[in-house]
Amino acid sequence: MPIDTKIKTSAPWLEIIRKDLRIASKSPSYASLFLLPVMQTIILALSFISLTEIGLNVILSMLLGMSMLTLILPPTLLSIEGLASAYTRSLPIRKRTIIKAKAITTIITYLISLTVLFIASILLGRDFYSILTFGLIHTFSIAAASMLELSIFVGKFWKEEFALGNIYARFGEFIKVIIPGLLTVLAPITVALTAYFTAKNLVLTLFSATVFLEFATMVLIIFRSN
Repeated sequence: MPIDTKIKTSAPWLEIIRKDLRIASKSPSYASLFLLPVMQTIILALSFISLTEIGLNVILSMLLGMSMLTLILPPTLLSIEGLASAYTRSLPIRKRTIIKAKAITTIITYLISLTVLFIASILLGRDFYSILTFGLIHTFSIAAASMLELSIFVGKFWKEEFALGNIYARFGEFIKVIIPGLLTVLAPITVALTAYFTAKNLVLTLFSATVFLEFATMVLIIFRSN
């Protein structure tokens, strides 16, 4: 009697995300990197207790702090590939598929951290509206920064057969990837802080414009890549 076989398929980027999460769940060192941004956010949230008032400058500084740890994730997610990176190029997977998967994982990690900060602000009676507004808009800056880091990194190992598993042994290469990402998230925050001290009514507008310009630029670049 013939047995029906059901083959379950899903999008390649989704399978890459699942694979990364499975690897992280079995490796304490990789799992800790996912938890670091969240743990940092909890520490930042505890600082609310000592602050009677949270201004926009404090909120933006907190977002920058969250971003710095979050942006360690993209190159780390690629280093998870390890030996598998040697034959990843031979698979029918586009560079932008890998970038999309790793960027989504990074964004999810950031949103979890933002949720922790938002809940803490509600429980402590702080300005949760500004945290939520600027935090959600800042998500697009995180997305742009992670896509930039990943495009630099993926392009390098695609062309040069770069050993991803050894990224931390080549600290100079790691810094070359991280710095552009940090500058990307720093740009809208710098614009917002400048406006905060010069034209407060334009803070949100200028912050949003800078963030969405970065995001649109990176999406266009990634879309045009193979």
